[in-house]
Amino acid sequence: MSKAKGEETKRTRYNEPMGLPKGTVRASITILVLVMFCLAIAIEMLYGSKVPDTLSAITLTVVAYYFGTRSAESQAAKDPVSPLGDI
Repeated sequence: MSKAKGEETKRTRYNEPMGLPKGTVRASITILVLVMFCLAIAIEMLYGSKVPDTLSAITLTVVAYYFGTRSAESQAAKDPVSPLGDI
């Protein structure tokens, strides 16, 4: 008995966080962090206060993680590797 494609899609979609497409939560968190960093820079420019180095480091880490995982996912999709290696 084969299942309809719609049923299969619904089942896999509900396995993701909040029922959203894969990567949406990660992208939302990255956008939120970038917006907060841009606001911190704007406040720095307007009021002359300094953005903490920790905030800069966290922002760079989040952005690097986001693009690193996207790069790894796209590479894995292009070039699947057997878990046993070349036999």
